[in-house]
Amino acid sequence: HPHLETMALLAVATLLLCLAPFHLNACPTAPGSGVSYTTIYSIPNGCEQSSCDYFLAARLNDADPTYLDFWLEGNADGWIAVGFSATPLMANSDVLACALDSNNDNTAVAIDAWNGPGNSNTRDTQQDLCPNVLEYTGGRFMCSFSRAINTGDPNGQDLQLDDNLFLLLGTGSNPSTANPPALTIHTVTPLSSSSMLNVVSRAFESDYRVFARIPAGCERSLCTYYLAVRTNPDDPDTLDFELEGDAQSWIAIGLSKTASMESADVSGCVVQA
Repeated sequence: HPHLETMALLAVATLLLCLAPFHLNACPTAPGSGVSYTTIYSIPNGCEQSSCDYFLAARLNDADPTYLDFWLEGNADGWIAVGFSATPLMANSDVLACALDSNNDNTAVAIDAWNGPGNSNTRDTQQDLCPNVLEYTGGRFMCSFSRAINTGDPNGQDLQLDDNLFLLLGTGSNPSTANPPALTIHTVTPLSSSSMLNVVSRAFESDYRVFARIPAGCERSLCTYYLAVRTNPDDPDTLDFELEGDAQSWIAIGLSKTASMESADVSGCVVQA
């Protein structure tokens, strides 16, 4: 299961590569233009992105896979947001939003907010969003930001995004006049997803993610070692691996909780005698 709390040990002879579950204070490298996102939700269902009233997509950040890159797009006069909750209700939800900043020439801003049992649309003391693209043109938001899957932030209501959670999809008509900007009360009750989703698993679904290239940056057909992974589209509890490279007898990937081959779980391809 693609939980990122696991350290990965990549074993080819004596080569080791580790992925550790840590939260960087600095923002990761922003995704470049033209990168692919996995559609998480669209309204109407199946709409073309540019014509959707509401569009949400996500991907693992290439530079730091402990972060998710989000793309949030849609029509609204005040703000557009996605909330994550253990229930289909707004109480105790974690909210990521793109809002109109009426204090700064009607530009867009990214806002990290939360709802408690007795408060709504509260701006988080620590803003854990890394803004990438923030555009507002002709009444339409087009926003991209990154957030750690697990921020470790004790303030507000930051949930771990690799848990199964309900999605709350909302927009607001009234721009904020607060400084710094905040989310105003929604004019229509946010729509809840019909079931819980794991947004990290969904972000894996459409494409394989490359975890190793040797030499670094090599074209796949020229790599001496290449490893890519995705969540199986038909069974999200199963991982699909693509392992390719030059070897006389075998090539393998090892998984371990330590940077050691001892007690490692190894899968590989072997040349038959």
